[in-house]
Amino acid sequence: MRKCSKVLVTALCAALVLSSAGCGKKSDSKPSSDTSKVSSDSSASNSSIPESDNKDTDVSSSDKDTEKKPETIDFASLDYSVVKIADYSKIALDTAEIDSNTEAAIKSSIESTGDYKKVKKGKVELGDTVSIFYVGKVDGKKFDGGSYTKEDNKNGFALEIGSKSFIDGFEDALIGKEIGGTYDINVNFPESYPQNTDLEGKPAVFTVTINYKQQYPEKLTDAFVKKNFKDFEKGYKNTASDYTKYIRDKVINNMAWSKVYNDTEITEYQQDILETIKLQKKAPLEYSAKMNGLTLDDYIASQQMSKKDFEELLTERAEEDLKKRYILGYISDKENIGVDKKEYDKMLAQYIKDFACEDEKALDEILAGYLFATSQDLINNEILYNNVKELLISNVDIVEK
Repeated sequence: MRKCSKVLVTALCAALVLSSAGCGKKSDSKPSSDTSKVSSDSSASNSSIPESDNKDTDVSSSDKDTEKKPETIDFASLDYSVVKIADYSKIALDTAEIDSNTEAAIKSSIESTGDYKKVKKGKVELGDTVSIFYVGKVDGKKFDGGSYTKEDNKNGFALEIGSKSFIDGFEDALIGKEIGGTYDINVNFPESYPQNTDLEGKPAVFTVTINYKQQYPEKLTDAFVKKNFKDFEKGYKNTASDYTKYIRDKVINNMAWSKVYNDTEITEYQQDILETIKLQKKAPLEYSAKMNGLTLDDYIASQQMSKKDFEELLTERAEEDLKKRYILGYISDKENIGVDKKEYDKMLAQYIKDFACEDEKALDEILAGYLFATSQDLINNEILYNNVKELLISNVDIVEK
């Protein structure tokens, strides 16, 4: 009853290939079914690896539809004459915006811990994350993948109301319902439903039990930080005030980068490099689709996007990535910021560990399949990204607007 989300397509295409992710590590899994949305965590600065329930799945560069092999995008090959760099010698940031972003980041960080109270009274509201069990029926009969019960997970399925991760009408129907109650929810499957074409356009009834809603603390405490964020970063104490400072520092760092990025202009993009990055953006989608029995065309159709719209989105995201590379290369060259071998070897060792690989060769085979990238490309990008941002934060001027 869940659906592929357009957010997923956008997020995966937008993901920067700048930081590590571990395919060898598995988080608590959510159910995989005909009705499920393909789950993948991603962010503006992270590349995320979609996971398969099949631990023995071997994905290498030979599994890709293309015969091309990924190549490292050398910063020396970038043409910096197309870069109109922003003035990064003094970066003015608004203190009110910093405070607002810090508050939002702390809220997100608290909720990422899973350390919540189970509230079993009251009504469901928009924005709540509730635990539910559900049994779906079409024409009075259960269908494969349409149920989630105690046998699947005694804690239930965690659904954020308003996330639009379930088919239209389902989440809205839960708003205002009493926690602890069981309700019949009437919905219709979309006319286009590649996850299970037999369900396309059909009415369905889901019997839903609302177990509880998650309630996180509104403010940080020393006890919460010590329990959930122990040794979160060197140079900070395990206290609420220092964790807040840590988050604020990261917010300032990211805002400084964003300002330089937004104020920089690229007059022309190198097409050969752009095409390589487009392959890197498309690879996680192709892999995630394959693991869920879909093709990339199925993905695109489920988002009600045309192939032309998808290609335009892909190009837009690739240009964003290439713009970042131009900026990183330009500033690192001008400021003599390089990639130290010790830094590189340390990060390479961490990548090998996170991806559960024997060596760099095995790592590159996995990265080719997942991200159409090389470890050298990923690590060089990540180190330069971190080092350039450290320079930028030293040039920040916090002002009140």
